[in-house]
Amino acid sequence: MIRKVHSYTTPLLAITLATLTGCISNPVVIDNNASVKVAGYTGTAQNHLEENGEIKVNRDNLHDLLVVGKAFHDAGMWAESNDVLNSASEKLMWKEDSIDTPEEALRFVGTTVTNDTLADYTGRIYEGMMLDYYIAMNSLMLGEENLARVNFNRLEQRQGNAEIQLQAYTRSIQNANTDPEDSYDRELVNNTLEQASDSEFDRGLQNLPANLNAAQIRSPSGDLVNAIFRQTSSSDQDRKSDKTKNAISSVQSRAADDSSRRFAGDLELAFKNLKEEFVFVVYEDGVGPSINEFRIDLPLALVSDDLLYAGVALPEFVPGSSSNNSITISQGENQSSTVLVTDLNRLTSLEFQSSYDAKVKKEVASAVIKTVAQIAANRAIDEETSDNPLAGLLMKVAVAGTAAALTQADTRHWNNLPNHIQLGMMKKKADVPLTLKSATGQHLAKAPYTPGHQLIYVRQQSVGGDVKVFSQRLPARETAMEIATNWAPAE
Repeated sequence: MIRKVHSYTTPLLAITLATLTGCISNPVVIDNNASVKVAGYTGTAQNHLEENGEIKVNRDNLHDLLVVGKAFHDAGMWAESNDVLNSASEKLMWKEDSIDTPEEALRFVGTTVTNDTLADYTGRIYEGMMLDYYIAMNSLMLGEENLARVNFNRLEQRQGNAEIQLQAYTRSIQNANTDPEDSYDRELVNNTLEQASDSEFDRGLQNLPANLNAAQIRSPSGDLVNAIFRQTSSSDQDRKSDKTKNAISSVQSRAADDSSRRFAGDLELAFKNLKEEFVFVVYEDGVGPSINEFRIDLPLALVSDDLLYAGVALPEFVPGSSSNNSITISQGENQSSTVLVTDLNRLTSLEFQSSYDAKVKKEVASAVIKTVAQIAANRAIDEETSDNPLAGLLMKVAVAGTAAALTQADTRHWNNLPNHIQLGMMKKKADVPLTLKSATGQHLAKAPYTPGHQLIYVRQQSVGGDVKVFSQRLPARETAMEIATNWAPAE
């Protein structure tokens, strides 16, 4: 039983419903993936346009900017995507040219009676890399080679700093003080953590990939697509620079998957024979990982007869889902398959893992403060409504409801990223169309042959769902061609 109750100048009941709404994303943004299943990528992108064609997005909301920018990208609306993603780049706290941990990244460790969802979304390190990757891809697909070069340079700088940023962030989080200022509250926190089962708290980490390390924050597909751009560029300086060698070396030394390292080696060999024509395939597969909320009832350290609600809400990592293990590209008997290069589950889980223990302790500390405030409020209600027990009970329910509403895990994430990014390549035959099929043999598209090197870009979220296929001649000088597929939106 709790013997000591603090008085708080601001009663828990006084927190208004308006405050509880926090920084909420547009429901159209939250439901982006569900929309793709029904309306397809183009129909989903059109949800983010006004009737006059103007982009419809809250440019003060980073989460919305990321999702809407990617929705335009998936639909092949490259210019609109870059418009939105460049706005997102300005809002993202992690910068390409800095290795410092932004102050905002540590803000969540403060113990308050509110929750993280009430603060602006400030982004993740991996989101900065994916942001620069898609901006560079947009420029490439628009045929804007000079701008693509600038954006691939930004991506290269971002990738180079990401590992240092993650290590510094992890150290900062581990050294952060999440203890309440009051000594008695600190004692309650420690008692609660001791009495709680580690297995309950560890549920949030159960589905993380194995053998994580900070070097894996770098995206192999970002490096290798950058290398393809350099070696197929119209600029001698691009082809002769060390950027290709550095990108391939980075993948071979850091990538977690054998398939990524082998493909990097194959690509290096292909670059020695680029007098022949090659087709390169970039395939974005499935729906990326997400974050769910789970709740834990507080153990006996916080139990009181004056308490109607006591619990903590924590984030749980949920792996993504794939649509195809690979896709095959062929010209007659000549064929090749894509291989896994970037696993978004691994990329996104690194920051999640590094901050999780501090998140648990912060949430327990926050629960202690809210619980003590709730007990104090309920005892005050008993005194004020001693002649009207029903009114007192209703007021206590309101206090408990407010406490429950304030107990929320921050589950915001860039929710329309793919599960995997796969790459493939093949020597081309002249004047023969390119056929794309799923791993199960399902026909996806037939792309016409174009002279010179060629990039085929494919996106599919789910088996049987919309497939977007684009073909870009390399070096890129004009907007990529969209290739027709058999998919049609539901009536």
